[in-house]
Amino acid sequence: MNKGIITIINKNNEKFLQKWIDLYSLKNFYPVTFFYSNICSHTINIAKNHGKVLHFLKDLEILLKTPYEKCIFIDIKCSVKNNLTPLFEITEGGGELGCQQIHF
Repeated sequence: MNKGIITIINKNNEKFLQKWIDLYSLKNFYPVTFFYSNICSHTINIAKNHGKVLHFLKDLEILLKTPYEKCIFIDIKCSVKNNLTPLFEITEGGGELGCQQIHF
């Protein structure tokens, strides 16, 4: 897969999952991979209905397991209110965005 979104679900933030999915789905179409650790089976099933679900043990492990050539990590507690295409377009010129906080 070329482009996609990754996020982490754990016991401390799983309560935000449904709201995140609802907001994300309003204006975005990119595939999502949910990395999870220590969450209930109900939450896993919700995530499976909206994307790929992978178990992880260490945060940095997700960078090695991402199924996308280009990905955006979004914290599950963030409200995604706009289309994310501009974030992917920033790196289309061959430059590296790196870890920057962008407001649009």
